[in-house]
Amino acid sequence: MLELITGADVPYDVHVHDYAWLCARVALVGPAQRYCGEPDVSQCEACVADAGSLIDEAIPVAALRHRSAGVLAGARRVVVPSEDTAARIRRHFPAVRPVVRPHEDDAAFDNPPPPARGVRCRVCVVGAIGVHKGYQVVLDCARDAILQRRALHIHYRTPDGAQSDRVIEPAFVRWDPAAEALYVVAWCRRREAFRTFAVHRIMSAGITAEEVAPRREVVAEMSKAFRLWAGPKVEHVSLRFSPRVAGEVHERRWHATERWTELADGGVVLEMDIAAPEELERWLLGYGADVQVEEPADLAKRIQQRHADACAPERFGAVRAVRGIAQAAASRRGSQSKI
Repeated sequence: MLELITGADVPYDVHVHDYAWLCARVALVGPAQRYCGEPDVSQCEACVADAGSLIDEAIPVAALRHRSAGVLAGARRVVVPSEDTAARIRRHFPAVRPVVRPHEDDAAFDNPPPPARGVRCRVCVVGAIGVHKGYQVVLDCARDAILQRRALHIHYRTPDGAQSDRVIEPAFVRWDPAAEALYVVAWCRRREAFRTFAVHRIMSAGITAEEVAPRREVVAEMSKAFRLWAGPKVEHVSLRFSPRVAGEVHERRWHATERWTELADGGVVLEMDIAAPEELERWLLGYGADVQVEEPADLAKRIQQRHADACAPERFGAVRAVRGIAQAAASRRGSQSKI
């Protein structure tokens, strides 16, 4: 595509979205998941060899930059979103004079005053926090707070978008394979209870100077959870699985308190004593008619209502309409064939 553009002998503009012009990792993030510092080409080649390339072609870094230099130099304009981006482009491509065009007009907003020395500065990342926006920094901040036994001040976003400031006392970081995400288990002073915070929803984090005593009860508290949700009350859960899924369910370990009963028809009953059994809801819905909730009654009613809502007549209106259109079309084709 680049060869087509440069060989067409027509004027073209380049809008710089990321650093794929000079970095095969696209975002200047090295194997340590941090800003690489933009080293020389030999170190960049070693970085790509170690961490892999994120662009869709096998091209050495030196060749990538040589080609980019020609494309950028031949452009009528090279448009970048910030002075910082312009400085980086000029550093690697001295012949290029980028034009700064911010994505949004911030002229109506005054520049914030510089932070005073020794005063905590909070940086808010709007949107999802990927590695190139500081995910690893937030994670390391949480881990450092755990090692130093310090309280952590976070700005947190819930799945529905609600945001809040909280002071938490981190206990440990855990990976949940089902959610494919990292979580910080901590005492939340706002809720006065243990809570599990998704690292990717922590929009900013800062270690405070306050030392905290380890809360050793966190291990016992979290051992009651099915996966991530802890709670003060433990309830008995009994689940009957059909023969069709019994094998795949029985081969896994779900909880430390699990007990199994094999049934004559080939099905199994799984019993557990856990806190917050409502956390099971999405998991159970995935098994559809192959699982029956025997206890607790509240969970059984919720699952039943969810299935009833999914089968509500209004949800099938579009399906019936499409089916009717298909049947009418088939009927017309049949009539035409008779003619």
